[in-house]
Amino acid sequence: MNYEGQAAIEFEALVDETEEGSYAFEIESARVKIDGVIHAVVADVRSGVPTPLISARFHNGLAQLVLELCEKIQRERGLTEVALSGGVWQNVTVLQKTLDCLRAAEFTVYVHHLVPPNDGGLALGQAIIAAAIVVH
Repeated sequence: MNYEGQAAIEFEALVDETEEGSYAFEIESARVKIDGVIHAVVADVRSGVPTPLISARFHNGLAQLVLELCEKIQRERGLTEVALSGGVWQNVTVLQKTLDCLRAAEFTVYVHHLVPPNDGGLALGQAIIAAAIVVH
């Protein structure tokens, strides 16, 4: 690793955009279990599945996971609006696939447009809160 996020960035760059398969993340109570995904990835690596397909299946699985979690919250609380914020959404592949899934399920989705979704946006938010505290 030469920089933060290098593995994730390089793994995203390998995505085969034509792959529609996905690894299934398991949701148990309020926890996401990843052992099944890890086993599936290892099995695919050992079977000689090309890395671009593995990358695509992983990214597709993440988007599906977010959709499933949002649908669970929707059933429990009736919410139909989703805000995607945080450094993971700098991954354009995960972001676009998740947007497609959520919009197809008729969720209203909010994403960053003027402020970065990662630490830069967090720092701005902290500065705004601090300024509001100082003013009051």
